[in-house]
Amino acid sequence: MNNLIHVKVAQSGHYNSKLSSVKLCQKLPRKSDVERKIEIVQFASRTRQLFVRLLALVKWANNAGKVEKCAMISSFLDQQAILFVDTADRLASLARDALVHARLPSFAIPYAIDVLTTGSYPRLPTCIRDKIIPPDPITKIEKQATLHQLNQILRHRLVTTDLPPQLANLTVANGRVKFRVEGEFEATLTVMGDDPDVPWRLLKLEILVEDKETGDGRALVHSMQINFIHQLVQSRLFADEKPLQDIQQVLGRKTGTASVHKVTIKIDENDVSKPLQIFHDPPLPASDSKLVERAMKIDHLSIEKLLIDSVHARAHQKLQELKAILRGFNANE
Repeated sequence: MNNLIHVKVAQSGHYNSKLSSVKLCQKLPRKSDVERKIEIVQFASRTRQLFVRLLALVKWANNAGKVEKCAMISSFLDQQAILFVDTADRLASLARDALVHARLPSFAIPYAIDVLTTGSYPRLPTCIRDKIIPPDPITKIEKQATLHQLNQILRHRLVTTDLPPQLANLTVANGRVKFRVEGEFEATLTVMGDDPDVPWRLLKLEILVEDKETGDGRALVHSMQINFIHQLVQSRLFADEKPLQDIQQVLGRKTGTASVHKVTIKIDENDVSKPLQIFHDPPLPASDSKLVERAMKIDHLSIEKLLIDSVHARAHQKLQELKAILRGFNANE
């Protein structure tokens, strides 16, 4: 806008100077007085119209923001009008084509009468009511009858299952069967139905391996280990065909590894000059006499050497057992 005004003012001034200096001197003297006046009036009229237009343009520029807002509002209203017309056309087409055979459903008069007269809704579908309203608790008589029936199911499952002799000490009560192996573990199981294919559920597991002399009667298995064993046993109960035999094998191995190996150092009471004697509980195997002898006798008291030799002997024992198992799988070697 500034550039436009500057250009127009410069053009007007330049034309005015030329008209006054050159034109008047050269051309106007040749014309009559009336023609010179007409020329001057035309120049003044053109200049006035130019500046009137510039003034209108300047006034319009002051209100350009409002004009732009009005243009945006007008465009939005036009778009809404197009959408309204399109919606009306689609509704009319839907009414002519798709809703020709449509009918209103029957009004729920019985439900309205129940709500208005009694203030309740007894016809509510049970599938909705059961998800919102908790069921009523069972009575003591129903609970006792259910537990008695569950005990019968457990006894039938135990009778029809091959039980290992280690699980002979069992108790069935309160819908649960409890297996107890002294010095190893105690497992509580149940079933979630009367179908023979329903797997066993392990409810509680206790490890009975303890060391009352050195451990002050405390359990030798951490709670995290018990949780891991619980999950392992439950997975075996889901997968195996003979779950009770497998649970005895798994827990038997776990409790066997949790047993404490004792090393006792004694002095001969009859002759104190004799070397110290070492006793291992459980005893070391006699598979390697030199290894056992090195772990049983020491020339001087060295706990570090004693523990190293004991661990060496126990590891050698485990490797021999593993070797025997592998040979059992491959009898040709």
